[in-house]
Amino acid sequence: MAVSDTGEVESICHDLLNHAKKRDWNYVWETISVNSHIRQQLVDGRPAARRFALVHTAAWQLNFTVIKTLAEEYQASFSLLTKDGCCAADIWKDAVKQCPGKSDQEQQQDREGLEYIELRMTLEEDSGEQQAAEDATSSVVASEGDTAEIRLSRKLKDATCNSKKELTDSVEGVIRVFRAFDVDQDGVISREELMFLLEAVCKHSMTQDETDIIIQAADANEDGMIQYEEFVSWISEGSGVAADIAQIGESLSQTCPPGLNPCRYGATCFNKEPSHRKKFWHPVPEDYDKLSSMRRACKFGSGCYQKNAGHLSSFVHPGDRNYKDGQVIFGRRGPQFDTLWQLFFFFDPDDSGNLMKEEFDKTIAQIARLTGSTIADTETVWTEAAGDIADHLNFTQFVHIAQKYGVKLPLGTADLGASRPCHFKLMVKDGWSCTCAGYQQGPDGFLCECGHKPSLHRSEGGGDNSVVDFKALRWVEGVEGLVEIHDEAIHQSIQRLLDGTHKSPPNWTRDRGCKVHGRSHPDCNSACIRANGWPVPVGYRVKKVYRNQNPTLWKNYALTRSSITEECSGSSKHSSATYEDVQLISNFEVDGPLNKGCNEWFVLHGTKYEACQGICQNNFRLSLSGKGATWKDPGSDKGMPLYGYGIYLAERITKSDEYSTGEEDGLCSTVVARCVGGRVNVVTTNEIDRQKLRDDVFDGPYHSVLGDRVVSLGKPFREVVVYDKDQIFPEFLVRYERILG
Repeated sequence: MAVSDTGEVESICHDLLNHAKKRDWNYVWETISVNSHIRQQLVDGRPAARRFALVHTAAWQLNFTVIKTLAEEYQASFSLLTKDGCCAADIWKDAVKQCPGKSDQEQQQDREGLEYIELRMTLEEDSGEQQAAEDATSSVVASEGDTAEIRLSRKLKDATCNSKKELTDSVEGVIRVFRAFDVDQDGVISREELMFLLEAVCKHSMTQDETDIIIQAADANEDGMIQYEEFVSWISEGSGVAADIAQIGESLSQTCPPGLNPCRYGATCFNKEPSHRKKFWHPVPEDYDKLSSMRRACKFGSGCYQKNAGHLSSFVHPGDRNYKDGQVIFGRRGPQFDTLWQLFFFFDPDDSGNLMKEEFDKTIAQIARLTGSTIADTETVWTEAAGDIADHLNFTQFVHIAQKYGVKLPLGTADLGASRPCHFKLMVKDGWSCTCAGYQQGPDGFLCECGHKPSLHRSEGGGDNSVVDFKALRWVEGVEGLVEIHDEAIHQSIQRLLDGTHKSPPNWTRDRGCKVHGRSHPDCNSACIRANGWPVPVGYRVKKVYRNQNPTLWKNYALTRSSITEECSGSSKHSSATYEDVQLISNFEVDGPLNKGCNEWFVLHGTKYEACQGICQNNFRLSLSGKGATWKDPGSDKGMPLYGYGIYLAERITKSDEYSTGEEDGLCSTVVARCVGGRVNVVTTNEIDRQKLRDDVFDGPYHSVLGDRVVSLGKPFREVVVYDKDQIFPEFLVRYERILG
């Protein structure tokens, strides 16, 4: 097939590549011979829509004979790049990986082929043939995107040519590389961070187009940033630009690039300011692997027979508490589910017992995968399952819709109450839960073999209903959710609680915020906030009260309270701290008595009305700790709370009111919650070891922290901190108005 119209050259290239893909190389040689006047354009042509040129196709086929023919008879360019930025040597390496188990002779032939390709590439670079080849073929294959790819690949190759480091094939290795590019340590790699570091490493300026190639390749959810899960998925491809980035990151994690100066504090530097991080290089700390909550999914799934602690700490299985969306690294197989409960639980990251709309959409995708069907209109399915106005649905509603669309999995709820899985949850970026499936007494006779105490082990459902007394609750029969109370006696009880917990001056703190700048503004100093701070009300008037009739949250709370009461009673063998009653100012009996012997209190938590409703539905979310009114460094969306990441509760309405927000109707909102404090670790100084506080709760004798900044420091308020949401039952939602002097 001979042509002279250069407009048809691209179509011939397509034809040649199609036959080459079928290994019909005789056709390729004949067609090139007929069109000898455009021979080089055909030999090196790669239309924009194709990933490979001829040389890449031959490399993928590990066809050394064709490789030599292209090189020696047709002078093919071996420095040409694929659409995703790979050279022929990269493709050859990938093809070898796909063919394990070869004989020694075959492996030797593969090595010789790779050496030949690399030699050709070296010769081209030395003679300047690479640029000539690109110029000769630009009329066929060049486009703006391809040009950026070529430029990017050259820069990355230059940066990696002197590095001998290779990415470790492990979770730890990927974490290390991710941390190297995450300059400000906020858990994502931004375009700015990527461009800044690559310019420092490559010693060349990076264009927006070049950086976008990397972002677009890795950014699966198209939010303009690279999350850890996205990075893992992209790096695991192990070829082209991804391989170069991995190699650069491995070197960058421990070696200062030429464009930066090392920080004198090294990996221990506490300064996370962007200006500092862009000026000085910091090595990835040795404990980088502890900073990730990601675990690998066991390839054997629920069929795995291994129960040893080492395996369970490294891998997760269907039904494990860590088997959660966004917390697991999956292979090609993806998540596995044996029951509907496992599917529901996988997309319920906060263990709330409900799915929000975005979580439900993900379950629909899994339902479609399990049934082989297509469910395009998720909005209709959501309305069908949850109704027109609901913003969440429960397990029963989920089961109905899953079975309707053909899912044949069993419910999986029969054994939920038979075991006592550990509810320990580590507050890292995505949250990490202990993998212990049930309490097994350890060598000390108290702690479980997993290292956590009995009160952290409790059933997911069912279980011991003798401690869950619904009859004692004054609930409206047959109704769940928030129920407005018109009983004047309860209104008066709540009013007495607010009156009795209001603090007279001095009662102002900076958490009230500035009228001019709000909270945590970089331009707002202490003088400004004191001059322009919001005033403290002189009182509070109850306007509406809602009772939270939530049986799931009540059952979880009652079971936790029972376990903590047992540990406080002295019947436990492990008791390095004795139980003492701790009185809070908020210890008013609102509606029914508080339990004795476990430090059960009423406490307050003020926030927006909508957030209060969410707390009553799903309880507190530990993942939001530090994101609310916590004082933050300028420019940061999350701060470090005084006693570490936990749930902070007030004994005074004056403190709770600092975090409440007035709504359009002029009312503010607070949750009045029951809280079981158990053995209380009372902290009275500013010398706070946040990690030890948590360790003493999860693995030690305490169940909560009372931050008493009044007795020794002269501050106005005390705060209760718990690290397990099931120690709280949000019993009332109160709407009130502020009385200003």
